[in-house]
Amino acid sequence: MKSRISVALCCLSGFCCYNALSQLPPQMVHELFAYMQPMHNTGVGALPQFAAYGDLVSDGTGHHYVIPTSGGELRHFRFYNTGVLIDSSTFADDAARPCITAREGRLHVVLENTASDEIELWRSENGGTYWEFIDFISITGELNGLDSYEDGRGIHLTYSSDAGIY
Repeated sequence: MKSRISVALCCLSGFCCYNALSQLPPQMVHELFAYMQPMHNTGVGALPQFAAYGDLVSDGTGHHYVIPTSGGELRHFRFYNTGVLIDSSTFADDAARPCITAREGRLHVVLENTASDEIELWRSENGGTYWEFIDFISITGELNGLDSYEDGRGIHLTYSSDAGIY
C-alpha cells in the first residue's frame, strides 16, 4: 500500500501516470486532490506547492501520510480505511525526505532538516494530532537518501550522504 499511495500523490502532482489512482479508495483520492488542488499554480505545466516525496504507513488508527510543503513544513494526513480524511496536522520546519513508521499506536517520523544538515526524529502518541521532537543526528556532506524501519527493538535508520552510507 505504501508505494501505491506515494505513486498516487505523484500522479496528483503531475509527475506520474494516473493509472495508479484506480487502486486507491475513491474518497481518499478525492480528499487528497481537494487539498492539493488549491496549491497548484495557474500556469500550464505548473507544479503544486508540495514536494515530490512523501511516505505512508497504516496502523490501527488509520492510514498516515506525511509530505513536505514547498515552504518546508511537514504535513500529516490521517485517513480511515475507506479513504475519508480524519484529520491533518503540520509540524517540523525545513523538512525533506520524511519516513513514517507505526508500532503499537505510536508514530515516528524521521526527516531531513534542510536548514541545519541534521536528521530529526519526531513522535506522536495520539495518531498524529500532536507531534513531539525527540532527537537529531548531525550529518556530514549532502544527504542522498533516507529510510527508517521500526520493530520491537526500536527505530532503525539508514541514510547515505556524500561521506558514505550509515
